[in-house]
Amino acid sequence: MLDFVIEMYMTPVVRRLRARRWRSRSWTNLFLWLATYDASQPLYLGSQVDVGDPPLAHGGSGYLISKPAQELLVGSDRLKLATQYDKNATTACCGDHEIAKVLFKKGLRVKNVRPVINGEKLKRFNFGPELWCTPVVTMHHVGSEEVQEMWDFENQRNSTKEPLLAKELYYTMIESLMDTPRRDDWDNLSPFEQIRPKPLIKPDFVGNFFVNDSTKSYNTCRRACEKDHTCFQFVYYKDTCKLDTAFKLGSPAYPWKEDGEEIKVQSGWIVDPIKDFVTQNSPCKGPYWDPDY
Repeated sequence: MLDFVIEMYMTPVVRRLRARRWRSRSWTNLFLWLATYDASQPLYLGSQVDVGDPPLAHGGSGYLISKPAQELLVGSDRLKLATQYDKNATTACCGDHEIAKVLFKKGLRVKNVRPVINGEKLKRFNFGPELWCTPVVTMHHVGSEEVQEMWDFENQRNSTKEPLLAKELYYTMIESLMDTPRRDDWDNLSPFEQIRPKPLIKPDFVGNFFVNDSTKSYNTCRRACEKDHTCFQFVYYKDTCKLDTAFKLGSPAYPWKEDGEEIKVQSGWIVDPIKDFVTQNSPCKGPYWDPDY
């Protein structure tokens, strides 16, 4: 079994901030996942963040360090390491980076295991090709009610020996909330912006005006998504259209004022392709622990 070392080098300010946030874990998935590793090897597992050099494991999502890797941190040169890195821990952006620096100096680099170790909450999950048959061990930025929901859900499952896959979370906790093709004052977090003059879907011209400019309206944005066979959802607000190759619920987005104009966010889902994906990819052939499957 792997031993935890989480946020060893954490500044007082960061510790206070972390105390206001929640990290949710699937204990079933955690133990099943750890059984796929050799704990006698030095392992540094987490959701990789490419900020600075070397890359680090995102502390908010949680990370794991095996006992042999811990021994690299507290070996015979531990006092020298403490002298070198402790002073940085009080001023650096994050203690997680100091952990990464020490382990990197010892020849150990973080292994990126996202989305098994996940930095999002359930309503922000990228369900679809990249997250479906994958077990999820952690979630981040979850509220106390969401933690309770996950706890109750896992306790009600029939088996603690079967991994909890992303698709099961979708079926039981998200699908019923995504039965509408449109939500106003809502942001489904679609990321891929269609920017003029080179939108993903090339517009038709009539004189000097765009006819199918995806940034023109909610309906033109929807048509851009419908024409792209990889698009499951979109979001539209003033002069902005963003598409997504995953489907997720998102959260409310309240109107705001910009130069005296009220800006509203409208989200849409292409329901039939989502249903087709769910049908064609269920049941799963097995749990995919490796993020590179």
